[in-house]
Amino acid sequence: MATFEMTGPDGGTYQIDAPDQQSALAAFSAFHGAPTTQGAAPTQPTNAPDIGENRMSTIAALRGIPVLGGYADKAVAALNAAAQPLTETGLSHAGSFSERLAANERKIKGAVDQYETSHPVGTAVGKIALGTAAMLPLGETALGAKALGLVGESLPAQIAAGAASGSAIGAADAATRGEDVLGGAEKGAAFGGAGPVAGRVIGKVAQGARDLVTGQPASATIPTTDQLKGAASAGYDAIKNMDVRIKPDSINNLAAMARQNLTADGLRDYLAPKTFAVLDEMAQPPPAGAFTSFSDIHGMRRALGTIAVW
Repeated sequence: MATFEMTGPDGGTYQIDAPDQQSALAAFSAFHGAPTTQGAAPTQPTNAPDIGENRMSTIAALRGIPVLGGYADKAVAALNAAAQPLTETGLSHAGSFSERLAANERKIKGAVDQYETSHPVGTAVGKIALGTAAMLPLGETALGAKALGLVGESLPAQIAAGAASGSAIGAADAATRGEDVLGGAEKGAAFGGAGPVAGRVIGKVAQGARDLVTGQPASATIPTTDQLKGAASAGYDAIKNMDVRIKPDSINNLAAMARQNLTADGLRDYLAPKTFAVLDEMAQPPPAGAFTSFSDIHGMRRALGTIAVW
């Protein structure tokens, strides 16, 4: 757990122990009731070391590999612990392998966590690129492509397969990272189910662009607005009909986090009462045995969208 040092609105300096910067910011904002971004010094872990930018960016990207990325820190720590007697690694010089491994893992985690906080866009792009590349060999096999929802008899069948495989991968990935397995499964199912829909839309647009370059009539290949809406609606209807049930706690946590972020950005409930009312409704503890469906989430999204239009 890292220590974050922040300067409050009163000019005082506070140190907060938290697993990451976002958690520290949320706790600091809740305590002071004011945005931490105004009048606060840059938040940096006081114990985060520097292990070299190339090494930090590489490890950050490796973390994006599904499932195996959860072991990236430990794997790099072990390699450097084994190499240290033979060559200078810039990490621990402890006498035993186990001591070097433990010290390296702590140092790597602190440094890479800080690097990801300081370079959110670059590390996100790296994770997506490497994570996608890691899945390509599986997608190139007939069985793997079908399991991932890349191919199938129909779009609903692809969505169902993508959601099932995404759920399994998400649960396994969360387990390796010490995170909530059910939450990981839910996120994986959502992304996996959305993949085939996005793939079809992107494929049609790409085909249209190729035809424009080759001189073929664009109207014959570029999807119309109605076709794009139809593909999106078909994907949504397929997910809705799968009877996927989402743990209510996930929605409660999402609403609480959204409320904290709005408050941290200077927005108050009396300035946007309708928005905060929807978030408060989402944050209410559900009755025993209740669940949230995709239709419920869609209704919440439409309510927030209506408020934005007003």
